[in-house]
Amino acid sequence: MKHFILFFALVLFTFSMQSQINSGEGTFYAPIDGTNSGNCSIFIESGDLMYCALNAIDYNNAAPCGAYIKVTGVKGSVVLQVVDSCPECKKGDVDMTEVAFSMIDEVINGRVPITWEFVDKPNDKTVKIEFKEGSSQYWTAIKVFDIKNALQSLEYLDTNNNWVAMERMSYNFFVEPAGVMSPMTLRATSVKGDVLVLDNISLTTDTIDTQKQFSEKVLSTTTISTAKNKGFIYPNPTTSIFTITGPLTSGWALYNTQLKLLQEGVSKQVDLSGYNTGVYYLKTKETNHYYKVLKI
Repeated sequence: MKHFILFFALVLFTFSMQSQINSGEGTFYAPIDGTNSGNCSIFIESGDLMYCALNAIDYNNAAPCGAYIKVTGVKGSVVLQVVDSCPECKKGDVDMTEVAFSMIDEVINGRVPITWEFVDKPNDKTVKIEFKEGSSQYWTAIKVFDIKNALQSLEYLDTNNNWVAMERMSYNFFVEPAGVMSPMTLRATSVKGDVLVLDNISLTTDTIDTQKQFSEKVLSTTTISTAKNKGFIYPNPTTSIFTITGPLTSGWALYNTQLKLLQEGVSKQVDLSGYNTGVYYLKTKETNHYYKVLKI
């Protein structure tokens, strides 16, 4: 019952991060740019004042860390990154820099009514990974940042090829107390259902630029088409080779269920004879659809 309640709470919080407009009060606090002293452990570039702290309830054990919110007041709106928490703030409240506050209301007012909602990351940075000092194969802590949307989970692939969820700490690191062997394969899932599979991640003291970014809801009913019904792939299910019957001018890519790229090609015939039975996803470069293919 306890696990069900926790799961249900996570579902509700994930839904609210995608769609809910929140209301509360806006305040401002002393700048912390040039440091990573916010509770999210995210480094803020010197001179960057477009960030904020969420109240403890909406902070929810670092769940929105690294995400962006649009705060609206009487003067207008401003987009801010969540990098900190405000323990004394009430639910719905946002504590921001004085510069950000001045964009939504007069600074002299000090505390003002606001509304806010989560939005996609407004820049084109790619996802980064850092290991916490002291990480090893016996205890591993990982921070994921420069994300388009807040993270729902971070998992690693164990030696039995099972995905294992890491526990998120209030300081915004995902921890495996027993450690993760390096190099490792990680799977990050955003609150919008976007998935990134990151291969060959080696434990290092340097920041790792994955050169990837969340982009599509690849595992949702809106982006996965049943190719059998559309007649786009034939035969489907297939025992080995299938044919792409629809338009194909720019090639295709084949993925497994973990969204790991298996192969790419331009031929209208795709050979699955070298793969195990199961579900695969084919994406043509003309569309944003992932067509589900079943090998039997």
